Amino acid sequence: MHDHRNCHSSDSFALYQVYKLQKNDALAKAFLSTLALTMPISNLTSLVSTRASINVGDLVTVPSVGRTRREGIVQSVDDATETCSVQIHIRSEKAKKMRYVTTAQEAALLSAEMHSTDEIRHNVKIKDVTVVGSVRCSEHEAKAARAHANSHFPGKVLVKQRKCFNRIRKSFAHVEAMIEHFEDDSMFPIRYSSSKGAIRFRALSIRASFRAACEACRRIGCEEPRWEDYLDVLSSSDYTKQVPQNCVCTYCRTLGMETFDELDGIIEMIKLPDSFVKEYLERSKRLREFLCVYYVRLLKEQDPDPYFCMRFALTCANVTEFMHCCTHHRGNGESVRPPAPTMDDLANKTPAEGGRGQNATTDCWDSQCCRCDKRGVQSVMCNNCAVVMCKDCVQRTRDDMSGSVSKQSTPPM
Repeated sequence: MHDHRNCHSSDSFALYQVYKLQKNDALAKAFLSTLALTMPISNLTSLVSTRASINVGDLVTVPSVGRTRREGIVQSVDDATETCSVQIHIRSEKAKKMRYVTTAQEAALLSAEMHSTDEIRHNVKIKDVTVVGSVRCSEHEAKAARAHANSHFPGKVLVKQRKCFNRIRKSFAHVEAMIEHFEDDSMFPIRYSSSKGAIRFRALSIRASFRAACEACRRIGCEEPRWEDYLDVLSSSDYTKQVPQNCVCTYCRTLGMETFDELDGIIEMIKLPDSFVKEYLERSKRLREFLCVYYVRLLKEQDPDPYFCMRFALTCANVTEFMHCCTHHRGNGESVRPPAPTMDDLANKTPAEGGRGQNATTDCWDSQCCRCDKRGVQSVMCNNCAVVMCKDCVQRTRDDMSGSVSKQSTPPM
């Protein structure tokens, strides 16, 4: 009788070898799985592998560390001990980049694209050597085919969808520009409120900050960032959107949070109709949002409008260490605003100009408080004019007073 089982097995052997030579691993594994449950692993690997005679000059692969294999040229063959000597070769850079359709094509082209090394393997067993271009089924591959047959069914084809990655090289200038961009506190302020969660806030929308990053790259002449990469960074847990509830800068914490929280509490305590309370709370919310979110974005270091000029708002008239006069143009843009003269500047003018030709002394200031008309009390003297105000009226602590503040009582008139 004709053994149909042997016929099917031989067909599977041939199909496995064909697909293996064509480097179609998915179909080769599928046909190998039809045989993996019918025989021992050792028999399967010997039956499906093609054994070619090893001759001097053949390009072969030999076992290396672990499951890796290295390529080389056979130098000698000892039939008595069934061993051979192989000189290890490495692929050229051109060969590493080449892709081959079949193993036969690979074997034909590799011979001219290999470089010899000084390493020679002696007494390599012939059974462990495989001629490049032939089919070799390893024990690991046979076990994987058996596991495939048990987990699915023999002959099932699994085609893996491999991800395709494009290698995009970025210049050093681009990397530096992006580091500087992501560390810009005006767009990504540091989150000091907690050591857990996000590290920085996003003060702008992701689209707006992306346009700023592209503009920065264009200014220095380097490549612009990809939107997908930029979105991945700002969508990570290291960044979170800045809103009035999570901003902790001095403006928002003092003016925005503490003050408005107190205001909301007062509104709720006052016995007013519910409609009034709702309206007042809504107004408080709108004002909080303006001061904490929109107004802060309008502030500039110097601006003709005093409401948006940070130097004008933060400088101090009587603390020398914090004085920083504005030098920007006026609103019409015609002239530069001169720094305000100090009392020493005024006193050093000539007598014809109203000065005395020397630095100011205590008698250059008024002798009474400009607000309560008190005399002979400890007072604060203005740095830029002769106005004097007693400490009770100015309502400041000693820490806010500079060395120019008089430590002695103003002499009576």
